[in-house]
Amino acid sequence: MSFVDALASGFQHPTDPGRLHLFRIVYGTVCALRFALALGQGGWDRFTPGSLSTYTAEQRFGPVRARLLTGAYRPVLTARTAAAVALAAGLAPPAALVMVLAGTAMELCYLKSPNAVRYALLTGTCLLVADDLGQTAWASRTAPARPTPELCVSSC
Repeated sequence: MSFVDALASGFQHPTDPGRLHLFRIVYGTVCALRFALALGQGGWDRFTPGSLSTYTAEQRFGPVRARLLTGAYRPVLTARTAAAVALAAGLAPPAALVMVLAGTAMELCYLKSPNAVRYALLTGTCLLVADDLGQTAWASRTAPARPTPELCVSSC
């Protein structure tokens, strides 16, 4: 019923920041687990010289694009895994989310049925346009407290 209310009001009311943080943590954790499983299930050996995946990429994209894909695959594989862990931990969430989305988008190049990738990109993009991903909470924990006039009056 709350979705119908939000739809009827034109999404004028902001979403609770706690729910956005929880969704960011769950999304980052799921992506980190998914990327770690990709590493463990032969993902590191994909696009090695002379492999079937390299040959398929050359036939599908041409030799120049296939060389770009094979050269960027392993660095992107490790960077997106680290970014997903950082996203779940709340370390620079917007930048980490952009890295996760870029790494996920790269999967569109070599998967035959990328429906799960499309859904992951869709939910990640929705999270990206959300107001607060946790950077204000992190900044408020690290920023020194400013004295307010009420504190100054009550301490005197």
